[in-house]
Amino acid sequence: MIVWRDVMSVGAPSLDADHKGLIETINEAEHWLHLESWTQLELISTELLRYVNEHFHREEAILTAMNYPDIAHHKAQHAAMVARAKTFHDKFLAASADDVKKSCSLALVKTLGEWLINHILKEDMKYRNFIPRKAPARSTGPR
Repeated sequence: MIVWRDVMSVGAPSLDADHKGLIETINEAEHWLHLESWTQLELISTELLRYVNEHFHREEAILTAMNYPDIAHHKAQHAAMVARAKTFHDKFLAASADDVKKSCSLALVKTLGEWLINHILKEDMKYRNFIPRKAPARSTGPR
């Protein structure tokens, strides 16, 4: 089980919300995996891949808008992770034996979970200083 910690915040509320949602979905997939509920796992893993793709597109759009200098590398990492996760997911969908479904789904959950944490803490932190900070609120009191 992955637990969100404040140290994972990249400073952009929408991206932090995505990261929290991904963690929740990975944790849910892990839950269904332990119950060996293949129908539920198929649904949640499909949802997880959809969510990963949406998040990556959203994050890349923000990085592009703020002219992040290492965006090409960041996009390449995203593309590699999507391809890897899709391979595990496709093998899971094609599997007929429970032991194959279990090994594919375990690999998917483990790979996405470990990758997400490492990616947030290492790669995403590199763009944190590029995220615009809100200006301090103006004082309305007496001077």
